[in-house]
Amino acid sequence: MLDPKRNPESSYHINASSNLPPEYVYVTTYPPMPEELRTGTYRRDVLPRWMLEAMALLDAGHPETIYSIGVRVGENSYWIEPVGVDSVGRSW
Repeated sequence: MLDPKRNPESSYHINASSNLPPEYVYVTTYPPMPEELRTGTYRRDVLPRWMLEAMALLDAGHPETIYSIGVRVGENSYWIEPVGVDSVGRSW
C-alpha cells in the first residue's frame, strides 16, 4: 500500500530495476517504528503524485542531494528521506 500523501517521518526507496518492465517500479516504505516495512511492485501510473514529483525533482538535481526530499542513487534508484534527516540518518 502506497502512502497517498508523503509521511514526513517515513523513508521511501524507489527502484526502477532493469529486472522490471520499464513501466514498473519497486517501492519500499520504511515507516516510523513500530510499524512494519512495506514493499511492492507498482506501475508508474498508479504512484501518488507527490512521489512522481519527488522523483522528477531528484532527477533534475542529480547528483546533488535535495535536502527537503532526498537523493537519486544511480540511474534508477531514489531515496526519499524524512524531512531534516539525510541518507545516513544525520539531522540537519
